[in-house]
Amino acid sequence: VEELDGIQIGCVNGAEKLKGVQLGLVLDYIMDEMHGVQIAPICYADEGDYYQFGLLTLRGSGPWYTKVSPFIGWHKGRKEKVDYIS
Repeated sequence: VEELDGIQIGCVNGAEKLKGVQLGLVLDYIMDEMHGVQIAPICYADEGDYYQFGLLTLRGSGPWYTKVSPFIGWHKGRKEKVDYIS
């Protein structure tokens, strides 16, 4: 999925951009920008404003010591203005 505005539920969830929620049994990942919440054993997102809940949470930006954490992760920051769906 390239851009998603809503909820994504599945075993492995992925998108370029997401504004909403991802619920995964194994992995949730966003390759570009996320605004919302991820819940899965392994969560990864790059830029955006988001919260992550899982055994391992990974963030693609920031200092090295802020990129990985167990159980809860978050990122506040924007790459660009959020306007995915017209």
